[in-house]
Amino acid sequence: MDVHSVEDIKLRLEQVKVVAVTCLGISSPLLANKKFDVCIMDEAGQITLPVCILSYTDWISIRS
Repeated sequence: MDVHSVEDIKLRLEQVKVVAVTCLGISSPLLANKKFDVCIMDEAGQITLPVCILSYTDWISIRS
């Protein structure tokens, strides 16, 4: 699937089962209405606890 616009990205995000983002990328407006059953913090040993917690709380707050 070719992705040429923001709408194409949103459509593609609705079709996939797994999304990988950085701690900062999770607060993207493109993911604002996306719901996840599981969150895996890969390489969590390389980020600080505040970054991890703030990313998670940002993710929760933009969905409330």
